[in-house]
Amino acid sequence: MTLLTTILAVSENPIEHVADRPWKTTPPLGGDHFWAGHVLSSHIAVMILAAVLLTIVVLIAARLRGIRVQGKGYNLLEVLVLFVRDFIAKPALHGKAYRFMPFLLTLFFFILACNLLGMIPLLDISHAVAAKVPALENYPVGGTPTGNIWMTGSLATMTFLMIVGLGMAEQVRHFVHKGRPAILGWAIGFFLYLKSLMPPMTGVVKILMAPLLILLEFIGVLAKCFALAVRLFANMNAGHILLAVLLYFIWYSTTQAGAMALLVAPSSIIGSVAINLLELLVAFIQAFIFTFLAALFIGMSVNPQH
Repeated sequence: MTLLTTILAVSENPIEHVADRPWKTTPPLGGDHFWAGHVLSSHIAVMILAAVLLTIVVLIAARLRGIRVQGKGYNLLEVLVLFVRDFIAKPALHGKAYRFMPFLLTLFFFILACNLLGMIPLLDISHAVAAKVPALENYPVGGTPTGNIWMTGSLATMTFLMIVGLGMAEQVRHFVHKGRPAILGWAIGFFLYLKSLMPPMTGVVKILMAPLLILLEFIGVLAKCFALAVRLFANMNAGHILLAVLLYFIWYSTTQAGAMALLVAPSSIIGSVAINLLELLVAFIQAFIFTFLAALFIGMSVNPQH
C-alpha cells in the first residue's frame, strides 16, 4: 500500500490510475503498423493472468476432489460454486440451471478475479521491476480490466449472443416439434426469435403494431446488455478514481501548514481505508450482479413468456 500511495499521491490526474497502457511492441518487419502496441496492454495482461490463475485453481481443485480433507481453500471455492448454483443459476433458469452452470461459473469467477487483481498495485510493482530490468519498461502489467469499457462490452456482447442464440434455438425447437423441417427452422430462426418477442395479439392490431413492438423489444434486449457493460465499468472505475482523489488530498495537505494538514491527512487516510474495504465488497457484488442479470436475461430467452 505504501508504494501505491506514493505513486497516486504525486499525480494530479486520477484517471491515469484506471487508464489502460498499451504495450510498446516492435513489428518484426519494422515500421509503424497499426497492431504494434495495440495487441497487448496492461489490462489484457491482467486478464491473461486472471485466466491462468483460475485455470491453475480449477486444476488443483479437480485433483483435491477425491481427497477426504480438502482444506479451507477448496471449501471456499466450493461455497462460491454452490452460491452461483443456488443464488444465481437456479432462481433465474430453474430446471435448466445445470445446463448453463459452466458459462455462469466462468463469468462469475473471471469477473471476480479481474476485480480482485485490480485492487493489487500490480502496475506499481511492474514499474518497480522495470526499474531493475529496463527491458520490461514497455510491458506494464496492472489495472482493473473490468474498469475498461471494451472489456465489459465484450462480456456483455457474449451475453447478448447467448440470449439471441439460445432464443433462436428454443424457437427452432418448437418449430421442428410441430413437424416442420429443421433446415427451414434454422434458416428462419432469427425471424422466429423476433416473432417470439411480440406479445400475443390478433387482428388488425397485430398487423399494425407487430413491427414496432418487435423493434422495441429487440432494442430492449440490446439496452439490457448495454446496461450490463456500463454498470460494471462505472462501478469499478468509481472506487479507484475516488481513492486516487483522496490520496491526492494527502499529498496536497503536506504542502499546507497549520490546521489543514492536521485535518485533511488523517481524514483522507481513514477515507482511503474505508474505500479499499468497500471496493473489496464491491468486487464480489459486481461479479454477482453481472452474472445474475446475465442468467436472468438468458432465462427469459430460453423460457419465453409468450
